[in-house]
Amino acid sequence: MAPYVRRKNLVVAALAGLVAGCIASVTSMTPIKNLRDPRIALYRPKHLRHVEEYHSAVLRVLVASKAHLQTFGACEALQVGPRTLRRRANAVKGLPCAVSVHHGFECLKCALQAARNSTKSRIFVESILLPAATAHLLPDLPPWTKVYSIEDPGLLKRLFRSASDASADAELRYGCRYTVAWPSVALEELSPPLLVLDGLTSATNLGQLFRTARCLGVTSFVVPDCSWSAFNGRLAAVSEGQAYFCDVHYAAKKCGGVLSALRCLQERPVRLFAAEEFCDQKVSEVSINDRNWALVLGSEDRGVTPEALELCEGLRVPQERGQCLNVAATGAICLYELCKASEIRDQRSSEPVAKSGQKSRHFERLLSLLSTSLIIQE
Repeated sequence: MAPYVRRKNLVVAALAGLVAGCIASVTSMTPIKNLRDPRIALYRPKHLRHVEEYHSAVLRVLVASKAHLQTFGACEALQVGPRTLRRRANAVKGLPCAVSVHHGFECLKCALQAARNSTKSRIFVESILLPAATAHLLPDLPPWTKVYSIEDPGLLKRLFRSASDASADAELRYGCRYTVAWPSVALEELSPPLLVLDGLTSATNLGQLFRTARCLGVTSFVVPDCSWSAFNGRLAAVSEGQAYFCDVHYAAKKCGGVLSALRCLQERPVRLFAAEEFCDQKVSEVSINDRNWALVLGSEDRGVTPEALELCEGLRVPQERGQCLNVAATGAICLYELCKASEIRDQRSSEPVAKSGQKSRHFERLLSLLSTSLIIQE
């Protein structure tokens, strides 16, 4: 009888723990009933934002991710107070930790996975805002992530694009919004090959480049101020969450910008290439013996700056007719050719080498990316 009683007590204790866990998970979701609630200051539409309240919320996120800021030397940014915010509207810009609101359950899963697995760039998910009806789609969350839920239909329509679309795809893509702190990685910690972006401002093009680069095994990036400010939800969505797994160095203008970063890479030494349509050397003719290289891409209207071009070997993608390629398409072709020349393999792949007459897995994925890419001018 005693063993039966013990087993019964264990079952009762387990059920009590399960119920307590469910109650805790339910109570941890804070309901939001008013658009003016300061806890969702980051999630309001731009035309309803209060500048001081918005920047204070950004600083709260930076404080919550203090470990990241200490690692990357941005603790002085936490000294910005309300008076400074009132005097300078851009007080939270130019920090080595990008704070923005992203969307989608699939991207959220990638962000959480990257936060658990990455050893350099520690993505920090501070809070999540979602309709109460989609709470069952939440993945396992770290204990520090706050969850806010909304039930009011009128409030949902003002904060979520999927409120007027009942499709399952819209629910997965836009069914949640979350705040991400994305810290910069020191240039010395980046491992070649690298992709250096000189003047790109389109989040769509950036997202396509992140997705293509990680597909080909390139996960180190150097970006200037104009690209760093485009690290938002669109970039993450276009990259399908692959950008979270990349290590990004923010080359601030006050620290010399991309030009200073290129000089540092040259001293390591890293072989530098720049893609421009007027260069003589074809990208398919480059000879590389190792992974120690970096590709520089410029904006579509201005290209690579002359100062940066002087430090690099010029490459071009041969074209027969039409206007020049979109920067995302050019970057995809150049990355593929350079990776093929240096024999880079996807470290996650455990499949045997493709047989003769078959396309390699990288080439098939790259063709898929190019066929679905949007040709968007900077």
